[in-house]
Amino acid sequence: MIGINHNHITATNNLAQVYPNPVSKGYSLKIQLRADADHAEFHVPDLLGESVFSRPTAFSPGVSILTGNLAPGTYLLQLVLHNMVELRKVIVR
Repeated sequence: MIGINHNHITATNNLAQVYPNPVSKGYSLKIQLRADADHAEFHVPDLLGESVFSRPTAFSPGVSILTGNLAPGTYLLQLVLHNMVELRKVIVR
């Protein structure tokens, strides 16, 4: 996992727990934000950079992403919280 904070690459910021990973197509990928998160943005581009999922969330500790419309493969989940960005590799089987 790579975290970016104020234009610096750092170790993961642990902005959220992402599970299950890998996830089976048709099941929900769950994102549980850390306790101090009052809002966040989630983006899932495919490997060509096309957005397959994007969603802001406010005052919600968790989000589910339905994977039924995602082709099996590897995706990078981008989590944005405050001034931090964290990338997570997500595998859809």
